[in-house]
Amino acid sequence: MNQIERIYRQHIDDLYAYGMHLGFEENLVKDCIQNIFEKLLLKPKLKIENTKAYLFKSVRNELLTEFKKSNKNLSIELAKHKMPFDIQVSIEEVLLEKETKTLLKNKVEAVLKDLSPRQREIIYFRYTLEYDYDMISEIMGISVASSRNLVLKALNHFRKNGLNFFAFTFFI
Repeated sequence: MNQIERIYRQHIDDLYAYGMHLGFEENLVKDCIQNIFEKLLLKPKLKIENTKAYLFKSVRNELLTEFKKSNKNLSIELAKHKMPFDIQVSIEEVLLEKETKTLLKNKVEAVLKDLSPRQREIIYFRYTLEYDYDMISEIMGISVASSRNLVLKALNHFRKNGLNFFAFTFFI
């Protein structure tokens, strides 16, 4: 197994989950990840200090580039057609969850929606992927102090809304 294949196997699940958490479609996330590894194969002498940070930053940039491209095409398509509207309701989830768990989950989701996109992203890195502040700051292109401040502000927002750390991490 060569080095790029090893890196791919080691990071593919986290990269995929990250792309999905950013709100992109599954096929687009997969295509962007494939594009990144294709670029790595074409540039074997590329010097990368922190592989994980490089990959996450690349996935984010690739997805944002594709999003910008699709928005140009989307505005043209919307002028021609009505925008499709699709609602998916999972009755199974509603039936399986107890009322208190549902209320707590809704409260956590509402508080997460109140956070800025950068705060949601940093919470994902810190508590879902359990990255340290050095890794987060490198991926997000901010200082370590700024990453700590973003996490602190997000956690303070949870406390102000009556959620403790346990409830928060239970649903992340």
